[in-house]
Amino acid sequence: MKSAHRGHKHVVGASAGLVMPQARVPRTPPRRRGGLWAALSYIGLSVWLFRRVLVDPVSRAPLGGGGDVAQMCWFLARTARAVTHGQNLFVAHEINAPVGVNLMWNTAMLPVGVLMSPVTLRWGPITSFNIMMLLAPVATAISGRWWLSRHVDSEFARWVGGAAIGFSPFVSAHLGGHLNFVLLPLVPVILRLLEDVLWRHPQSLPRAAVLGLVLAVQALLSEEVVILLAVGLGLAAVLFFVRQPRDVVRVGPLLPRLGVAAGVATLLLAWLLAVQLLGPDRVSGVDPSAHHAQLRDLVVPSTRLALGSLSETTELERRGTSRFEDATYVGAPALLLLAGTVVGWWGRRAVRVAAGTAVLAFVLALGNGGQGSGATGFTHPAGFLFAVPGLSSVAPQRFGLVLDVCLAWLLAQVCEALVRRRQRVLIPAGALVAAMLVSWMPASPEQQVDAAVPAFFTSGAATSLAGQTVVLLPAPHRSDDRAMLYQAVAGLPFRMLGGYALTVDRRGRQVSDAPADPVTQLAGAPGTPTVAQVCAARRALVNDGVDAVAVVRHDDAGGRLATAAATVLGGPGRELRGVELWHVRGQSPCPTGLRPRLIRR
Repeated sequence: MKSAHRGHKHVVGASAGLVMPQARVPRTPPRRRGGLWAALSYIGLSVWLFRRVLVDPVSRAPLGGGGDVAQMCWFLARTARAVTHGQNLFVAHEINAPVGVNLMWNTAMLPVGVLMSPVTLRWGPITSFNIMMLLAPVATAISGRWWLSRHVDSEFARWVGGAAIGFSPFVSAHLGGHLNFVLLPLVPVILRLLEDVLWRHPQSLPRAAVLGLVLAVQALLSEEVVILLAVGLGLAAVLFFVRQPRDVVRVGPLLPRLGVAAGVATLLLAWLLAVQLLGPDRVSGVDPSAHHAQLRDLVVPSTRLALGSLSETTELERRGTSRFEDATYVGAPALLLLAGTVVGWWGRRAVRVAAGTAVLAFVLALGNGGQGSGATGFTHPAGFLFAVPGLSSVAPQRFGLVLDVCLAWLLAQVCEALVRRRQRVLIPAGALVAAMLVSWMPASPEQQVDAAVPAFFTSGAATSLAGQTVVLLPAPHRSDDRAMLYQAVAGLPFRMLGGYALTVDRRGRQVSDAPADPVTQLAGAPGTPTVAQVCAARRALVNDGVDAVAVVRHDDAGGRLATAAATVLGGPGRELRGVELWHVRGQSPCPTGLRPRLIRR
């Protein structure tokens, strides 16, 4: 069946009678040399972005190793330890002792942790993290180019489209530490397999089974990405049928193949979902995210992009959101290119669907009002979607993933037309493509400094605490969880009170940061602590089963914590390779003659 529009093919889905866009079969198959040069160029760009980390990849990490970087390193170390020690991969008790943490509620990325276990055990979790952050955008770009190779013929269009996916503003926003949103090579694979299942190879049940397998692996890497993809594909399906609603009744024959994919994914994830929803330390829902896009985000480059990094204005001042969530930038060149493409190719159904999906994805990124950073006050016409379980916990700005995939596909189509010189506006369109690529250029992750892990944790001295419960100070929390990095570098030989992870407290309430430990509470109390306060702190340590207290003196805060620990435990600790250590086990809850010390602030 021929299309009414030149250059666009359709195929009637077997047994479905449903007219669907056929992915273009390239006149010449992708050349190996072209793929090799594309891969080398992607690698070169990634190496340039992480050039400062590569000076010392064993002990240097983006953002100084704090925040989400330390958490991700901890997950890598914990998976490696679980694999080698036969521990539970899905529930951990090394942090938030004695309650523990259900890793299925967190971005543990178990497949990556298992894959990188040899590297983690040999060179440490920081090295594994750096390797994955370096290779993640490269793998995503290569995968995106592979998907687009069935939609465009020219090597240039494939290369540009792959780069636009692997190094998109969405990926750039998360280069500082969100590995789960940088490692996205399975997203193009899912899209390609979905095309196979729906219309390219509609009779192939094995392809449907493979699609289910890939979906299951992606869910283990990031459930949020699966949700974002599902919503994006749902939007595309609605737009596909909007001008021909009668075709909806012909979708029935497609359902068995989709059912096979869903069944395989569910079967593979059944046990893991049971652990997440019914297992220990499960979280009863996730609080809605406060990160929402704003209209100005379309044209104001973030500090994660090369253009935005030239300004000294902070992200919160310019965009009102976290630097990790500024993922909805499009830019004036891309907006003009998008508008021209839609106007010029309005008759192409695929172009209408891609452009419409991109617009709707940004509308969803605006969120439904919200409070805190990124709040817009915008009342969403589809606000009911944000109350759906699963979707309610997705950060709205992360719909930038759907936006960027659609824009990358449209950009590849434009580059294909430019190569074939089918457009009369060759020079203006080429200039817009170049300007768009420049505006999307990522910036090197800032604040790349040494993680400064004390020698106590790198030399093996921490093994003296093996099997013990330790209060490691400064206590880990969402903005500074270096204590988790230290524990990870040491190989997790001890358990630790507190931790930065989505979990529950002893009362079963959802928390991201565990309650403050007794020493931290005493250090934060005003004035000189009383004997009653000191005794209460000692008693709390004993009741919590704490075996030792360790303080790392990074700054004045560390000094105050060391003073508080000395007050609680009756004297200075033992200096050992950059750590001041006190042993708690065997001490009485409240000795006689206790004299609290002044904790200077």
